[in-house]
Amino acid sequence: MKVAWPVLPSQIGVTLMTSGDRYVLNYLAGGNAVGIYSVGHRFGSLVQGLFVTPFFNAYNPVTYQLFVKDRARFKVFQKDSLVIFVLILSTLLICASVFFEFLFKAFVDRRYWSGYGLIGMIAAAYFLEGVAYLFDAVQTMFEKLEYSLYRILVSSAVSLGLNLLLIPRFGIEGAAMASLGGYFLIFVLSYALNHRLLKIDYAMAKPIALLLLCFTAIFVQHRIPVPDQGTALLIRGAIAMGCLAIFFLLNWSLVRGFIGRLRS
Repeated sequence: MKVAWPVLPSQIGVTLMTSGDRYVLNYLAGGNAVGIYSVGHRFGSLVQGLFVTPFFNAYNPVTYQLFVKDRARFKVFQKDSLVIFVLILSTLLICASVFFEFLFKAFVDRRYWSGYGLIGMIAAAYFLEGVAYLFDAVQTMFEKLEYSLYRILVSSAVSLGLNLLLIPRFGIEGAAMASLGGYFLIFVLSYALNHRLLKIDYAMAKPIALLLLCFTAIFVQHRIPVPDQGTALLIRGAIAMGCLAIFFLLNWSLVRGFIGRLRS
């Protein structure tokens, strides 16, 4: 209880982060806006359920054991895991972006199509949350779970303020911006707080460059004018393959080592 008491108020703050935007949106823009936003949010949050949660179910036992046995190896593992996490998730997002729009419009009623434009921001928000989870292995092992409480209280308050500020001007896009802003603050605070406990050189330039390349490629994929669906698939696929080639050429030694660990 002494160690874990901050978990309960932290989860309350997380609930405010994930659901509060819809209450504000309903108050300021009405129920129709909430319905469209919820569809976009549901698809964007697939990042968490299909990748982030399974990744950390496998990652946490390994990194906790390394922390106890070999602190130096733990630091190296954390640094490599950050790049692997960003690399795998960026690969999945770029590949999905090739055909995802066509599937979305095939299965979702036309009245909710405007929610498609929110998916990128929501996915980026949960992407940043996943990176924050990786940093949090440090606070967990030092039994400093109150750090999570501090960052959630600050981030949820900022997110609420951004919702009140942006929704009247941008509507559902403003709610997505507020969500992204809140999770970006979680990412920054998580890095800063955990760095106070244990200094790890994450060499953030590489994962940030991979992340920027990923979302730049997705943006370009959806901004090139094309005459038909077949041409769109070809162009988006070519952009995706080019990005993947850059990803793996720049990180080949790390990827090869990761594959070797999987085999063993």
